[in-house]
Amino acid sequence: MKKRIKLKGRIKSYIQFGIYLGLLLCIVDVAVFTIDIRAGIILTGYLICYFAVTLSLYFRNRPLVMNELISFATEYGQIQKKLLRDLDVPYALLEDNGKVIWTNSAFEAIVHQPKGYKKSITSLFPTITKDRLPDANEVDEAQYELEYEGNEYVVKLKKISLQEMAEHSDMIDEEGYEGFLTAVYLYDETALHIALQEVDDQSLAVGMIYLDNYDEALDGVEEVRRSLLIALIDRKVNKYISSFDGICKKLEKDKYLAIMRKRAVAQLQESRFDLLEEVKTVNIGNEMAVTISIGVGLDGLTYAQNYEFSRNAIDLALGRGGDQAVIKTPESITYYGGKSQQVEKNTRVKARVKAHALREIITGKDQVLVMGHRMPDADSFGAAVGIYRIALTLGRKAHIVLNDQVPAIEPMVELFKGNTEYEGDMIIGNQQAIEAAGSNTVLVVVDVNKPSITECPDLLRYCKSVVVLDHHRQGTETIENAT
Repeated sequence: MKKRIKLKGRIKSYIQFGIYLGLLLCIVDVAVFTIDIRAGIILTGYLICYFAVTLSLYFRNRPLVMNELISFATEYGQIQKKLLRDLDVPYALLEDNGKVIWTNSAFEAIVHQPKGYKKSITSLFPTITKDRLPDANEVDEAQYELEYEGNEYVVKLKKISLQEMAEHSDMIDEEGYEGFLTAVYLYDETALHIALQEVDDQSLAVGMIYLDNYDEALDGVEEVRRSLLIALIDRKVNKYISSFDGICKKLEKDKYLAIMRKRAVAQLQESRFDLLEEVKTVNIGNEMAVTISIGVGLDGLTYAQNYEFSRNAIDLALGRGGDQAVIKTPESITYYGGKSQQVEKNTRVKARVKAHALREIITGKDQVLVMGHRMPDADSFGAAVGIYRIALTLGRKAHIVLNDQVPAIEPMVELFKGNTEYEGDMIIGNQQAIEAAGSNTVLVVVDVNKPSITECPDLLRYCKSVVVLDHHRQGTETIENAT
């Protein structure tokens, strides 16, 4: 059965005002009758004529008023429809099952479909499946990113309830509306993403370049040719960095600082840092080929953080034997090269400098905790005992952190029990170590550089001063902020 459209609100009150006024006059007529019968009769006759004219005009003009209202609504709707159709933002309406029922010109231009396209939105954008549309029982809005014909868009989907449309109408009182429509908006963010990518590509990257075997290479060259070898290496490094529109500055005889864009680092990655191999081609009679290590830091929050990343990266490259490049970002560490199979240099001078530094650290603390790796072996326990004896010799309280004794070292551990030269609390467990750790405690980690496989990883967080003594090649997981 077809439902009749009824009026409501102010428009209904305005049209029925004459009838309401007539009812008020009826009440007045009754009051007049109580005062004067003849006046009441005259007023009754007037009311009969008034109601006859008013009702006649009401029923006669009501269809005309409805027609005018519908005409106005139609014209008003046509204006809105034209504005929507010519809107620069691509816009479409979907049924609750995702079928397209209306599109504007901008939307049709993007999807290259004529007016009247009635297929599912999934046929246009495969990533927008039915389960990703706003559902009647779930969220009212959804937002996705998609790529279409080389452009990047943000798609916003908004549910429109048909019942709410009828409830908020000022002129139409229509009951029984059910279901909903889905409005689709497409926002082209291709230019924004290109701009953001350009800004990211132009961001600063810091590189450190070290000559691995500077002294050894010069020792194999005649003295008169040494300056030539150095000049050729300088020219090779500077020319290479300049080819990527970067700046290279020599800090020391065997160290360079390079400043470049992040885009240049991507190009270096594509070429697999071929500077590593180009430097090896410099030969003026030197018996040993010159090798370099490169550390690059990028994507830091500040320039200083990028510089710190580059220092960490070059330390990783040298720790892994040199002749390689390392890129460090807040999220990852990437390695390139490492073909010459060199080992980290550790001359007597460096060993003496490190020993002096370790002595300064230990003497500046009240207590020393020594920790090796989980499931310790003879290397780990032996190194821990060595640091323990150093601490005692320097007059500092020391403990070795050993939570579980494995059969491999149990005989060695037994040798220290009851030995008068060693204190009874020489070996403590993890919990005891955490409780003993204080602000003036130094933690010495031996025979391991990965925090996850240390005897007590939590102990690293409780000790502000940490020293790492290890001979293994470093990986992506390292103990940070080690002294």
